[in-house]
Amino acid sequence: MTENNSSPTNTANAVSSPCVEAPVTWKAYLVCAFATSGGIFFGFVSGYINGVSGLSLFITAIEGANAESLKSSHQSLIVSILSCGTFFGEFMFVSFSSIFLIHIATGRRFDGW
Repeated sequence: MTENNSSPTNTANAVSSPCVEAPVTWKAYLVCAFATSGGIFFGFVSGYINGVSGLSLFITAIEGANAESLKSSHQSLIVSILSCGTFFGEFMFVSFSSIFLIHIATGRRFDGW
């Protein structure tokens, strides 16, 4: 017995259209580099906070001569202030990148504010 494999096929999928890709230029790499730098800086600052808060010189300057570690209130205040700085700095950097770098990438002229 012979099976009939003549199932209906979708002719729209059978027609292949040429795939057109945008060229990757140095401007695209520049936009990607600036877009990812916010995350890099946030990670750098987080590591920097951890390193500085463990230094004996820093602990002595904040807590006094006989202190061995930072108080939890001082530790949380330092981390909060520096994290807020990176958070709001990222918003300023997004504005910078959207204003200047998109104009560079698209070739449009920047007319100012």
